[in-house]
Amino acid sequence: AICPLNFTADPLNAELCVPQCNRDAFHSTQQKKIAEGLILGLSAVCFVLTLFSLVTFWAEPTRFGYPERPVLFLCLCYNLFSVCYLERIVFHNSTRTLAMLEDPLGKVSAAYSVSPPCLASYITTSYLSLCAATWWLIFALCFFLSSHQKWSSEALEKKSGLFHVLAWVPPLAPPIAALLMEQVRPNELTGMCTAFGFVEIPALVLLLLGLFFTVRASRSLHTLQQQIKPIFGHQRFSQIRKRFLIFSLLFFMPTIAGVLTSLFERYIDSVPACSTHEDCAPPEQRTAWPTLIRIFFQLAGGTLTGMWV
Repeated sequence: AICPLNFTADPLNAELCVPQCNRDAFHSTQQKKIAEGLILGLSAVCFVLTLFSLVTFWAEPTRFGYPERPVLFLCLCYNLFSVCYLERIVFHNSTRTLAMLEDPLGKVSAAYSVSPPCLASYITTSYLSLCAATWWLIFALCFFLSSHQKWSSEALEKKSGLFHVLAWVPPLAPPIAALLMEQVRPNELTGMCTAFGFVEIPALVLLLLGLFFTVRASRSLHTLQQQIKPIFGHQRFSQIRKRFLIFSLLFFMPTIAGVLTSLFERYIDSVPACSTHEDCAPPEQRTAWPTLIRIFFQLAGGTLTGMWV
């Protein structure tokens, strides 16, 4: 097969060409350096702030009871999420997400492929993203039950086992489904793997459900505030409602922005083979902005959550 510059023949399909290792195929070296710097900086800030929040909780667990406690598990998800990105930058360079492939003629070529470290990074980051979105839904649901249904903290505490099962088990399904359906592809810009739609769509559903319960809980808190105002004053409920709404905005806005931005990323990792050398021009380089914006908003959600705690 005749391939453009920085591409090599795909051993699995002779009509396609895939990027070579350590070459600038779809993205330039400058774009990759910017992405690496952004990931390293934001991941470090997110890790420190979320770790500080977790240490605060571990030092005094009684400070965080239901319905606010799901925020701590949300911080845990983002703390581990930032560790995945830091591990990718610090311990694995981009060549670790590539593999040596042998074509039908017996020639070995260095081409982009889904390797075990790449698969591990995809499964871990996707799982933690969905866990965080689930804990956001549980957080909104707890406030709704507390304000609208008049559940006490003790009643919510009794359901904590169910909350943990719902938050940690179902999010495994989408990344495993992407793996079984062979939809996981390496990302040249970040050196990690992606699978379009398998995480974004469930996360979008969970975020919107959480927004629904957030609005209902806010209205219920406002109603309670008006009811007790003539008797006890309204300062206590006003503080609770403001704190609840501030966190909801700090988490929901960047997270939903990151999910929506990911829908504009390009996930095609191959180009058609050329018929002759004369018409084998390399493809135009892709813009890195959708990926950079997605990473920024993903890690910003965890950073702001840690700051709120």
